[in-house]
Amino acid sequence: MTLRAKLALALAALSALAAMSIGAASYRGTASSLRNEIDAALARGAEYVEHEWEEHGDTFDTSRRRFPGSVAVGANAGDRPVGPSREFDGLLIQILDENGEILREPQSGAMPVDETDRSLAAGERSGWRKRDVTSADDDRLRVLTVPVRGGAVQLGESLNGVDAILRHLIRRTLLTVSFVAATAGLLGWWFARRLTARLVQLTRAAEHVASTGELAVSVPAGGSDEAGRLGTAIDRMLGSLASSRQAQRRLVQDAGHELRTPLTSLRTNISVLRRNAEIPADQRDQLLADLDSESRELTTLVDDLLDAASDRAGDAPLERTELEPALRRITERAGRRSGRHIRLACDSSAVDVPAGGLDRMIGNLLDNALKFDGSQRPIEVTAVDGEISVRDHGGGFDDVDLPHVFERFYRSTSARSRAGSGLGLSIVRDIATRCGGSITAENHPDGGAIVRVWLPPSAS
Repeated sequence: MTLRAKLALALAALSALAAMSIGAASYRGTASSLRNEIDAALARGAEYVEHEWEEHGDTFDTSRRRFPGSVAVGANAGDRPVGPSREFDGLLIQILDENGEILREPQSGAMPVDETDRSLAAGERSGWRKRDVTSADDDRLRVLTVPVRGGAVQLGESLNGVDAILRHLIRRTLLTVSFVAATAGLLGWWFARRLTARLVQLTRAAEHVASTGELAVSVPAGGSDEAGRLGTAIDRMLGSLASSRQAQRRLVQDAGHELRTPLTSLRTNISVLRRNAEIPADQRDQLLADLDSESRELTTLVDDLLDAASDRAGDAPLERTELEPALRRITERAGRRSGRHIRLACDSSAVDVPAGGLDRMIGNLLDNALKFDGSQRPIEVTAVDGEISVRDHGGGFDDVDLPHVFERFYRSTSARSRAGSGLGLSIVRDIATRCGGSITAENHPDGGAIVRVWLPPSAS
């Protein structure tokens, strides 16, 4: 079942339930009101009967079957009711003697008499008794039995009118419920169609992406409701996926281009060794040295490619790292390997970085500085409040290269003849960005290049 159908059915069901609840309340209220009116009419008649019997009960003539006072109840024309007959408008009157036998019955037929009614007529019980009965003609009656001296008087009123009104009310309620449910269902379908229109478009877009793999699809976005926010989120997600796919393709293309140079050199040197079995020792040593250098460069390039492609540092949790001992270890190791003096000035600040992330960042910056600084002057590393700067005394960056130094595989014209992959600074930028930091590069006013990495200070 579609979402539209579910919404339409839900709205129709809720509307029908509301209409049925209102109808049921109306039915109960109407039934109670009508029965209260009947009971009030019976009570007025009973009060008149008791009053007349209290005033004129001694004049009760059983042979004439006449009420005390001025109300005649005989069956002949001379015994038609006179006096305050409004008390009995619409009421059926039946008189019982003290044995519970019917002395006078309504023209429509006798009303049922049971043992309780006979007990009231005999004076064995007191008070009024109201009940619903069914006559011999299957008419439903509301009967009130009033005990009097010498017997009892039963007052009754037909419930057929009440039942007819209530049946009409039920039919009208059912018709209303059906109309309301049908109308609500149609309106619900219309509203659901409008509400789910963008969801249908989003579904089609997602199915198109799933079946074709094409990310350049039109996605309905905009609006502050849930559907609009979902469309905006999906549009951004597809944009991120497209950018990621483009970056992967560019990485593969750039990696292929960078790998060709060392691989070509390796194949050339190996080919020379194969063709010249009697090559002089000095030339052989030179070729082996070139092979070793090219294999090292290829290993470095492969490692950098793995770091750039697999995003291994991004999967590691951030750890609190004290900068002073960590930077001292990194600079001492770089100094031993290069034979250069590296000067460190550091405060006691701490930052949150992935495990091995600080070694990778500062190691790459030091390798870059050592590679391009031929002055033999110390490399200066400074860390204050989470900002780490690495300065060399070389030729610095060319102005045309500064906007691109953190791009993957970017190598300046002067650097293309040197070993390297062009990934070192981009890896530093990626790690710093994942930590919530930033990186900048510029030329120092006194000469040389300076690269600054800012990392948010650790909160713990």
